[in-house]
Formats: sequence, structure tokens, C-alpha cells
Amino acid sequence: KTLRQLGYSGHITAGGHFATFHAEQVLSDIPSIDSIVHGEGETAIVDLVNRLPDLRTVSGISYREKDGLVVHTAQRSVCTELDTLPWPTRTPPFHTYLGIPIANLLSSRGCSGSCNFCSIAAWHAKMGGPRFRQRTPQHVAMEVAMLYHEHDVQIFNFHDDNFFLPSTVDNMNRFSAMKSALDCEGVGRIAIQVKARPDSIKQDVLLSLKELGLFRVFLGVESNAVAGLRTLGRGIRREQNHEALHILESLGIHTTFNLLLFDPETTLEDLDDNLDFLESYSRFPLNFGRVEAYAGTPLLTRLRSEGRLKGDYWG
Repeated sequence: KTLRQLGYSGHITAGGHFATFHAEQVLSDIPSIDSIVHGEGETAIVDLVNRLPDLRTVSGISYREKDGLVVHTAQRSVCTELDTLPWPTRTPPFHTYLGIPIANLLSSRGCSGSCNFCSIAAWHAKMGGPRFRQRTPQHVAMEVAMLYHEHDVQIFNFHDDNFFLPSTVDNMNRFSAMKSALDCEGVGRIAIQVKARPDSIKQDVLLSLKELGLFRVFLGVESNAVAGLRTLGRGIRREQNHEALHILESLGIHTTFNLLLFDPETTLEDLDDNLDFLESYSRFPLNFGRVEAYAGTPLLTRLRSEGRLKGDYWG
């Protein structure tokens, strides 16, 4: 709105989870925005720039006609071969951790889980195609090697929604292949940090990953109450929460975890369960919060059907 008031008349587009799920409302309520890019935008944004005179020919977007009518174009297929995507542009100087350059990167997109509250699962369900895709170990190693040799990066923060595959054997094969590829690229000692579900934590897998330099794990515990795990659709037994933290601690891996203390069905008994869990593992860095009803999730759909939602699509 401010840009328009200052005289900018060019095209303004938006994207991401919120815009993708609320394209009709956003374009109807915010005249300053001209279009919405749905899903992953690498190819869509390029097509949009090249075809601004005729937005009907750009797949994977919503836009507003001159008469105010919101038009949704054909859905764009997701990229299944992540190795074909260019690496992100890196602009030095890099952030440092204990004086050592650090870089963020992705080795996959999506998650094999299907939690009821998760915007990630909802996003990939809406966009179609496989909900979990991985780059090859060799392609990941090449990007790591470039950062290591050209920018002296030695700490790598993997932002994968879940760094692990469901199968222990598949995980160990993948990490072994990644280690071999890094050795071939001449990458020396590095440190990596990853995100994980508790049921992904297996001792043999972590020992294999430590050979790559694993030093930190963010563990998505979410809840240790039986009812909470059921409400969230975690597909995890709470014994697995305890087992994961014990394994990580025994291997000397710095670990931080989270809990969603409040969900729509939380009782005082559930709260006690989670507070007991926090107390039992207070030696770990941790954070806690509440469940939010994200667009497109089974949780939001159920709450709406039960007449339990307040507010509007903004929150």
C-alpha cells in the first residue's frame, strides 16, 4: 500500500504458505497486490516476469483481472529432480558461530510425516506430487565443497524439515554416500546440525552421521501427552521421545527440543504430563509454545467443522 502511495505502478506479487492457501481472499482484500505465486516459486517467478502482459499463460498463479475477478491458472507441477535447481546465491560475509563461518542449506524438501497441525504437510498435499524429495548425496557434497573451499565455511546448518528417511538402512546408505562424496571433493573437518523427529533417532544412524560431523540436533518432540500426540497426529509413542533424548545425550550431541504445551484438546492432566517432561529434561535447551491452526491442515478443517474457530483468515 505504501509503495502504491509513493507512486510505484509495477507488478507486485506474493507467495508462501499463507498466500497460497488464501489467494482469493488476499487478492480481493488487498488491491495493492497483483498476483499470488502458488507453491515453490523458482520457475513460476521467472515465467511471471517474462509473461507479464498475459498472465493467463503463467501456470501456478492467481491474479486479478481489471474487473476485479480473481483468476486461478492451471496448477504447476512440482520439481521432482532437486539436483536440477541452481544453488542459492551466496553473498559474503557469512555469519559466524564461535568465529567459524556458517551456511544454511537444504538436502531435501517436504517431510514423510503427516501431522494434523503441520503447514508443511498441508502445503505439499495442496501442491501435488511427492511430498518428500531429496537431492542426491553427490549434489549436496558439491555445494558443501564449494562453500568449504571458496568461502571457508565449516559449519553447515541443514534446514530440511526432517533430515532423515523412515528406514534405518536407507539413512545409513545415504550418509555413507555423502561422506564418500565429501572425501572425493576434498572436504576436511566440518560440523553439521540437523532437524529430526524422535522416531528418526537411532544409535547406528547417528554414529554414521557423526562421521559427517554431526554436533547438534533440533528435536521436534511437540508433545509427551498421549492425548496430545493423538490430537497432533504425530504417529509417535511417547516412549520414543525419551529414547531419542537418551540416545542423543549418550552420544554427546548437543540437543534442543520443543513442546507444544497447548493444543485444542489440552487438559490439566495433559499439561502435567508435558510439564513433567520439561522438568525431567530441563538440562536441555528447550522452547515451548501453542498449536496454531494453519490453513489447509486437518486440524483447522476439524475445528471449523466443529464451530470452534474464532477470528478470520488472518489468524
